[in-house]
Amino acid sequence: MKKRILSMLLVLALVLTMIPASALAETINDDNVFLMQSGSGKCTLTSAVMMLRRRAIIDGNADWETITESTLGSVAWISGTGMRYNYSYMGMSVDVKSYSGMSAAEKRSALLALLDKHPEGIEIYDGSIPHAVPSTAPTPARPQSASSFRRAGTQQTAARRITSLRTLRRSGT
Repeated sequence: MKKRILSMLLVLALVLTMIPASALAETINDDNVFLMQSGSGKCTLTSAVMMLRRRAIIDGNADWETITESTLGSVAWISGTGMRYNYSYMGMSVDVKSYSGMSAAEKRSALLALLDKHPEGIEIYDGSIPHAVPSTAPTPARPQSASSFRRAGTQQTAARRITSLRTLRRSGT
């Protein structure tokens, strides 16, 4: 009986060593993945940091916490102008696509399709304010992430105001 228990404990220990540390330490919905904007006019940078952190965690990158406004800003931020439209950071490429010529229904459909394809989320930009926010598919842990967009009462209003979306470009797409 003691040998059986000991062998089960050894198997358990072996299995635990095979699990990536990032899978044990964080999930993409943990509070420390999300940030508060550090200063006025940095909403696009802050949103991009959160999107890239989530992608890095999904990819098993243990250095996801090194993605900060400062580190990303050194690559993707143009002083006095704002975020670059396209950039690469830590092996991840980010693109902006304009949605200003689409109807609210077309924008809503595009947004929901992108959320399904991008578990890390996307960055929504409203050029009329101007302001950017990250949007993620709603989860039990974060039911409000994108659910306010999905509610019937706010869908058309929110979609009408979207002027561009920033997403990660996947290899081969």
